[in-house]
Amino acid sequence: MKYKRGFTYLGLLVLLAILGIVSAAGLRVGKVVHRRVAEEALLDVGKEFSQALERYRRMTPVGQAEAPLELAELLKDPRFPVVVRHLRKIYADPVTGRAEWGVVREEDTRRIVGIHSLSALPPVKVANFARGLGDLGGKLAYSEWIFRANPDALPQVIAAGQRGVTPSRPFISPGAMVDTTAAAPSVGAGAGQAGVSKPNSIYIDPIEIAE
Repeated sequence: MKYKRGFTYLGLLVLLAILGIVSAAGLRVGKVVHRRVAEEALLDVGKEFSQALERYRRMTPVGQAEAPLELAELLKDPRFPVVVRHLRKIYADPVTGRAEWGVVREEDTRRIVGIHSLSALPPVKVANFARGLGDLGGKLAYSEWIFRANPDALPQVIAAGQRGVTPSRPFISPGAMVDTTAAAPSVGAGAGQAGVSKPNSIYIDPIEIAE
C-alpha cells in the first residue's frame, strides 16, 4: 500500500514537472508570436513614415527644403498655402506602444531624413525584407531599423503612355491628402489622376501624370 502511494506521489511530481516545462515553453512561444506581430506592425508603420518622407521630398516647391524639421510637418506641410498631409497621424511604435520615435537628421540642415524605433530588443526577422526595406537586414536591435525617404517605398505607377516609368517629380504625389477648404486653387482628379473625395479633403490615389 505504501509502495503504491509512493508511486502515485512520484507520478504526480513527474506530471507537474512536465506541465511546468510545457507551460514555460508555451510562454516563450507566445512571446515570440507577440513579438512577430509587433514586428510586422512596425514594418508597416515604418513604411508609412518612409512613404510620407518621400512624398514630402517629391512635392518640394522651388526654393523650399526637401525634408521636415519636425514629424508634425508630415501632418500639415508648412510649404503650401493649403493643407497638404503626407501622413494621417503620428503612429505609435507597435513594439514600445508609445508614439515616440528616434529621428535621423541631416548634419548640416538638421532636417529629418529618417525615423526609427527606440526599442533595443533584437528583431526576429533578419532577412527577406520587402522592396524598399532591404537595408534592414542583419540588424541587432529594432532601433537600428531606420526608415528613410525612399523612392522604392512608394507604389509603382504607370505614367501616361509609359509603362514602368515613375515621374521624377509629379504634381501630386501618391497618397498625399490635400484640404480643399482653404482659399487656394482646387486640386481635382484630372486626366490620368483618380481622386477619392472625403469631407473637406481629397485623397489622391497612387496614380501620377508624367511631366
